[in-house]
Amino acid sequence: MLVEHRQSNIGPRMLAPGKAGRHLLRQIARGMFAALSLSLAAGPGIALAQDSAEPSFLGNSKYVEVSLGTGLGRLRDFATSPLFYEGSVSRIGASLSRLGPSRDISTGFALTRGTLKSDYNDHEAAGTITTISIHHARLYQIFKNGSERWNFKVGGEANLTGNLRINQAFRNSAVGIEAFPILFGTFKATKDLTRATGRRGKEPKKKSLSLKINASIIGGSFRNGYSYLGIGQVVDKEGLGGLLDDYRFKAFGVNALSTTLDYTLWLKNKNGWRFSYGWDAYKTRKDFADFEMASHTLRVALLFNTKNN
Repeated sequence: MLVEHRQSNIGPRMLAPGKAGRHLLRQIARGMFAALSLSLAAGPGIALAQDSAEPSFLGNSKYVEVSLGTGLGRLRDFATSPLFYEGSVSRIGASLSRLGPSRDISTGFALTRGTLKSDYNDHEAAGTITTISIHHARLYQIFKNGSERWNFKVGGEANLTGNLRINQAFRNSAVGIEAFPILFGTFKATKDLTRATGRRGKEPKKKSLSLKINASIIGGSFRNGYSYLGIGQVVDKEGLGGLLDDYRFKAFGVNALSTTLDYTLWLKNKNGWRFSYGWDAYKTRKDFADFEMASHTLRVALLFNTKNN
């Protein structure tokens, strides 16, 4: 097992901050939890009232969303090395969504893959990372009597994210696997950017800008213990029992925060184009072998309308 003991002089500019950041994250999570509780209690009633009383361009539409993206990824796992690994990543995603003025419901997945490198003190190493994320989210409208140009929703998202990392420089510890089941509190604000009148007498194009923030309320982790290499791998134990030997589950093992900025342009046939920027960050807590990961991605998606009520 090869373990690097040199400390990195690269600042954690993409990762969640220290004590101040964790305090802010806890405050956001508490607010999200309160909003989530209120939305789950009042959301269905609000949705019924809005669907029957408020006409909308979207109505109560169902969409299949397919997206492609690229960006930067960064991680550090103290179980193997204190060095940061960073590099380019590519992303593909798909989801089935029900969108409307009163509620958003979405179920989907995203697959991200890239090669991350470390170049420090004349030492170079590279490893691949494959991340799969599955989610189900429900958001309900609040402040329904506010401005017609603005729409605010709160709710929650259940998310399961897993990593497969391979770095041959770590020899016996070349393979790293972790999973993070997380319940997020979610806030989403949308601004209608549609012009009042179209150019040259044409019907104005429907377009909107939205910001979504996810803050972890309960974040679990399933990953290796303090000893990165379990005895099962040393004695060549076969199957998952050998691969996942000494893995541990912690119900409150990770903090996570993500933001997504979407610009959506709707077409006359009620399909749409969506251009997005996303930032995601994960950090284990109270762990001798801390794991930190963050990514920035630019995405483009096509939304196919399958039903409009």
